[in-house]
Amino acid sequence: MISNLYREDAKEAVRLFRPVLQALKIRNETGHPPVFLAAFDQLAFLNLDECSIQFAVGDIDSMGIFIMRYTPQGLLRAYIILNRQLFISQSSEMKKIRKIAGVHEFIHFLAIVYVATVNRRSSLPSLYLERRRHTIEKLWGPNLLELYNALSGKPKAGYEPPELTDSHFRLGYEGKTVDYEVLFLHFMFSRELFETYFDAEKQERFKNMYTAGQTENAVQLLLETLNTAAAEKDVPFNTARNQLLQWAHIYMRPARETIAA
Repeated sequence: MISNLYREDAKEAVRLFRPVLQALKIRNETGHPPVFLAAFDQLAFLNLDECSIQFAVGDIDSMGIFIMRYTPQGLLRAYIILNRQLFISQSSEMKKIRKIAGVHEFIHFLAIVYVATVNRRSSLPSLYLERRRHTIEKLWGPNLLELYNALSGKPKAGYEPPELTDSHFRLGYEGKTVDYEVLFLHFMFSRELFETYFDAEKQERFKNMYTAGQTENAVQLLLETLNTAAAEKDVPFNTARNQLLQWAHIYMRPARETIAA
């Protein structure tokens, strides 16, 4: 029986699909061959070997575009294109903005994957995708800026960017899945990503300091590592911090509880 955990748990979705996102190299301006899902053994159970996605940088009228083509042969071809203007500056702010744009378009791709795999016994997904044969989703400059401000902790009072909501990504035929906003935030900054910096050695140091009552030193180690990870991965610190708050308590557990977990 095939598990639907990848549809229902953001951590599992990150585990399975982050390698695809990494292969796209969305932070690079050049060097983007098509990425075929068949190249990833962990995705073989989806039976989407015919599906590919490609990233590119070009002169377009918006800041980002997601294009989905469903060919007459039944092949899924997806494209993420970011505006060349996003790569002119190498400032920290612009690096974060273009990563946000790239991850945003990647979540549109995951929505397509969820529709394509919703129910193998029904022709509905294929018929629906065929109707969306030349689907184009555009991310406009002002919307991207609002999204960046919200993720940086500087939103307009009482305003939530539509591009950060589940309804923005949801196609309506994918069945029950994790909230797409949650997916977006996990692909921006996940526990898996953080622990490539906050590794087992640092976790042990943190636990020892926390257990010994050196709370201030423990918190400083955690935040210094968070700051490094967020900066090197082009993630707004506010977003990284909010994500960390979801699992920081795990590092405070006694060793026996950590092993049991």
